[in-house]
Formats: sequence, C-alpha cells, structure tokens
Amino acid sequence: MKRTLFLTAYLACLLVITGCGEDPGYNKFAPSPSGSIRYVNAVTDAPSLVVEFGTQSIGNTPFGQFSSINSVIPGLERNTQISYVKDNQLEVIATLSISVPQDQLKTLILTGTMANLSVVEVLEDLSAPTETDTTTTLRIANAAGALNDAVSLTIFDSTASETPIAELVIEPGAISDTLTVESTSSLSIQATNAGGDILWTSNDFLAATGVRPIIILVDTFGPSTSQSPLQGLYATVGGTFDFPNETFTASVRILNAVPDQTAIDLYQRSAQSSTPGIVSVEADVAASSGSYTVSVQQLAIPETYQTSSGFDATTTVIGTGTLIMTNGLTTTNVVIDEDNSSVDGITTAINTADNGDAT
Repeated sequence: MKRTLFLTAYLACLLVITGCGEDPGYNKFAPSPSGSIRYVNAVTDAPSLVVEFGTQSIGNTPFGQFSSINSVIPGLERNTQISYVKDNQLEVIATLSISVPQDQLKTLILTGTMANLSVVEVLEDLSAPTETDTTTTLRIANAAGALNDAVSLTIFDSTASETPIAELVIEPGAISDTLTVESTSSLSIQATNAGGDILWTSNDFLAATGVRPIIILVDTFGPSTSQSPLQGLYATVGGTFDFPNETFTASVRILNAVPDQTAIDLYQRSAQSSTPGIVSVEADVAASSGSYTVSVQQLAIPETYQTSSGFDATTTVIGTGTLIMTNGLTTTNVVIDEDNSSVDGITTAINTADNGDAT
C-alpha cells in the first residue's frame, strides 16, 4: 500500500514538472526587454553635465551636444540625477523621476539655467514608415535659456508655395506638438520674437520620409553683436546635424577645467570660403561674424600671344636677342642666345625665367 502511494505521488510530481517545462509562453532565447534614453545639454550657463539614470551613467556632455543613446531597463521609475564636476566630485543640481517605455527612445532636453534647470521629456517615434508614406513628422523645442522668451515659428516649403505649412508659438522650455509635413528637400523654418525680429533662419533643409527629427533651438554664443541669438540642433535617431545657415562652424569652444567655475567660451576669428578656388578670404582682428555673399561676374583670363604664322618644327631656329614681357607694372627680360634660339629653346627660357606668371 505504501509503495503504491509513493509511486502515485512520484508520477504526479513528474507530470507537474514536465508540464511547467512545456509552457508555450516561455522562450529562453527571447531578447531582454529594453528601452533607450539620451539627453542634450542646452543649459545656458552650464559646464559639461552628467546624467545618471538610477545607478547607470548615461553621459557627460558639454553645452550644445547630445549624449549617446543608452539602453536601460524599461517600465520602471528611476531616480535620475543631473550634476556637474566640482572639486573632483559630482555636485547635484536637479533630481527627478523618469521612466522609459519598452522599445521606445526617450530624449531629455536639459534647458534653463544652473539655478533654474528644467527638463523636457520627449518620446520619439521609432516605427517604420509604410511603403506608400510620403510624409515625415517633426517637433521643435524652445530650449534657449538666455533668451527666455516665446519664439514664433513659420514653417514653409520654399519651392512649393509662399503659404506657410504651419505657424506656431513655443514658450521657453516647451516643445511643439508633432507636425506632419510632406517629404521635401526645401523645408525652411524662421524664428522671430514678439516684435517680429528674426532670431534664426534654418534655410532649406531635407525632411525625408520616416526620419522624424527633433529640432532644438538653443542660445548662440560669440563675439559679434550681429550674430543670430539662436542656433538650431537637428537631431534624429542616427545622430545630430548642422543646419545650412550655421556660420559659426569655425569657432572653438573650450571648457574651463577649474572645477569650481562655470564654462568660459573662447573664440578664434577665422573665415572660410565656400569656393576657395575662386574666392579666398581672411579674417582680420576687427572682422565681424556673419555670412557674406560675393558675386563673381567673370574669372580672370590670362593674355595669350601667338605668331601670325606657324613653324615647321619645334627645332626651327627663330633668332637671338632679348624678349621683353610686361605684365602690369612687372617687366621681365628673357635673354635668347644661340643655345635657346629654337621654338623649344625659347619656350623653355620663358617657362624657367623669373617672370612670376608668364608661361
């Protein structure tokens, strides 16, 4: 009797264990759930900022730049700290609770000032466009802490129509709703203040199907009072890109390494020509920052002289004497003697003479 009861209990346990192993919902090869997070430092007076998502550091990023995209455990509220290095230690300036949804990318826009920092959370659309889709979406954030004012935006396709695609106003530290536009290579955005003064213009840029950029307006720093007060950051999942009109690409921004000081911006004056083979430029000490257009009506053409009749061969002897060549105020004397009196000899004498330009 005891043996029968023991055998029955053993078989029951075996069935239970076997049943657990055959659960169709279990897949040991399935990928772990994951979410993604990144941030941009748009805090006007801040040095490099460190962001920690729970116990995970997601970057140490200077002003105007994005951190890399970091994978994190999704669906959990995490204590997130924003800090900077002071006396070789992290000085916390803000703490907030953040959750990242599964299979989603959350971008944190750090804006405001060190004394009054704010964070804009943006969930980015990672879904793939359909084969027939010809549109894309974009969102625009006003992260200009020094400006600290509402920005009016006019969005239009410069080649399609003079009628704006959209007109909207974005308060400081805010981001627009999702805007859907037709894919185009000539989308343009103009930002103005309440008085109608132009703060920033993107010029034409590409808005491709499915790219879905976030455009972040941040403060501009520079030595010139004529410099635009804003600059734009064009961010996608694939990276961050410059707009066509950003003219301060030659500047160098250096972070002050003294731990108890904020950043100091240093700029070196330089100039760059879009077509250096036609127009070369230099920046002197008093040069003002800006973009300038030079119209070239006609390129200089060197003067060419030739004899009225040809020669039978390059060894034909022409004669001796002194060949005088004048170019403006420059005169060059080329001596032709018996050793170089042929066509080839005269050509070599001209090309090897110290004449500067003649060949």
